[in-house]
Amino acid sequence: MSWYALQCTPQSEFKAVASIERMAVTAVCPVVIERRVRHRRSATVKQEISKPLFQGYVFVELGYLPSWIFQEKHVVRPLTSPIPDDLMRNALEMSGEITVDEWREVQRFYRGDTVRLKSGIPAIVDEVRGAKLVLLIDFLGKIDRKTVMQDQVQASE
Repeated sequence: MSWYALQCTPQSEFKAVASIERMAVTAVCPVVIERRVRHRRSATVKQEISKPLFQGYVFVELGYLPSWIFQEKHVVRPLTSPIPDDLMRNALEMSGEITVDEWREVQRFYRGDTVRLKSGIPAIVDEVRGAKLVLLIDFLGKIDRKTVMQDQVQASE
């Protein structure tokens, strides 16, 4: 059995999970906790809301992707490649136990990772400083160090 990701219609992840489970298929939507503070006239209201960890996606555990699953009204399209088991296991272990702020601080890149700037230039991560990365870029035979925000790079494939 493998895990597959299904893209859903906007903000219908929980509805998609419920309808897929009615078909006797294991479906999950890992969640994060968002803490909100709202100020009313006479009181401050604190709320904890569950939000999908991967917005717009649910995950199903199947041997293969049957064609009938695409007819479910909340499913837009499947991602045909199976999800690695260890990645799904980690997402399910963190589900409901991590806040949105903690999730944002999970390190995406580590020293030695090969990345690519949005402009397409390859680089190697030398240091991780919170939301910033120090990259080593080979520019015409000379190694240059450049500090960029994490959202300015993507993982190399």
